[in-house]
Amino acid sequence: MVAERPLRWREAQALLCIDAEQSRVDGSSRSRSLQAKEFCGGAVDVYRVTGDDSCSEEMIRILHPKIKESLSAREPGMINIGLEHAKLSRFCSEYLTSQRFRADAFAEKVMTWEDIEFYEPLDYTVQHWYHHAKATIEAYRIHTEYGEAIKSLGIFLWAHMREASYWNGKPPKSIQDVLELFEHIHEGAHERNLQLRLESRVSFIRRQIENLYWNKAHSWEGVSTGLDGSEQKLILKCPKPWCSFFTGSFATIKDRDVHLERHQRPFYCAVQKCFAHKLGFESLQGLYCHHWRSHQPEFRLKSPQPSQDLPQALKEALSSGNPVVVEEALSLGEFTKSTLTTTLCMAASRGFLAVCKLLISKGADINGPGDESMESPLEAAASRGDADMVKLFLDRDVYPENSPEISLKFPAKLWT
Repeated sequence: MVAERPLRWREAQALLCIDAEQSRVDGSSRSRSLQAKEFCGGAVDVYRVTGDDSCSEEMIRILHPKIKESLSAREPGMINIGLEHAKLSRFCSEYLTSQRFRADAFAEKVMTWEDIEFYEPLDYTVQHWYHHAKATIEAYRIHTEYGEAIKSLGIFLWAHMREASYWNGKPPKSIQDVLELFEHIHEGAHERNLQLRLESRVSFIRRQIENLYWNKAHSWEGVSTGLDGSEQKLILKCPKPWCSFFTGSFATIKDRDVHLERHQRPFYCAVQKCFAHKLGFESLQGLYCHHWRSHQPEFRLKSPQPSQDLPQALKEALSSGNPVVVEEALSLGEFTKSTLTTTLCMAASRGFLAVCKLLISKGADINGPGDESMESPLEAAASRGDADMVKLFLDRDVYPENSPEISLKFPAKLWT
């Protein structure tokens, strides 16, 4: 009745069977084989995404807006729109602060196929918690459900908001505290995403789900599982909650990575007064073209000196964080794999994603120098809490020896 978008049937089922407060799935409360039409009758219409035959992926919606209006007007005591928003708001808040969504949960337990069921409402709750919270506040009156929804919202905001000055380091203690805290949340989805610690956790959960598919069939595309007795394919999605591709779907991993580069624009101009110094470009080629057209007279390559310390030149170039400057330093002479690898570790520790990509393409070892005194690139990225860089290294053949003794554990601070 109050969903912000048509729900997938598995999402609607999840709302009925997941106890977010206890972080568990009650499988006895529904039947996986039951289809939407069987459960809701003629009041809903269902449709499927092209190429997906899974009943769980069916999109359900009320046939006509007048049905919703008629139900609300005819049975105001039975269907209270404000109260329904409060129930969904409470579910979203409790779900996004549940044990399985906590930062340390990712380091404590490896995800299994049984865990996937709990994450079925992840897309909806992350993308639409704000709308239900706002509707709840606007319709608020003294009622147990409203009170519990506001209380849960306060816990959610305290757990996920980045700016501690909004609540002076202490959780909100009253309804008024929660309302004042909520006023700081932006209405715009993009700005709101920057205020919260949700994106990195969503990215890591999805990454673990993708790894399950990968480990099962050694292929990213076309993998299926039968959690509900039907074939369910992996859906490739953008991790940005404000993006229209947040719920999918990309045909290939490459398509998604190209899409993400458009979001990130990680290739920055080294000229500080240039607009592209902050905005950046989607690709290294775009940055090269920009330099050629805009800065060629003032940005010429320096000829190497016979006595020049090449590793030091590379180190100085690295401090800029700009792949073009690093590329120029690399052109000064031959660099050993050890030097490139050490530089990669330094770039990872500073968060220079584009530079890391460049150094890897030049032959740097993503496993690190093997020196215990220096973190490997993956460890450095995890320590910084850089989800995009962690993905960069995990996408490659880390630890090619495939030693069974190696177990990657991500520190809790990666997600806090």
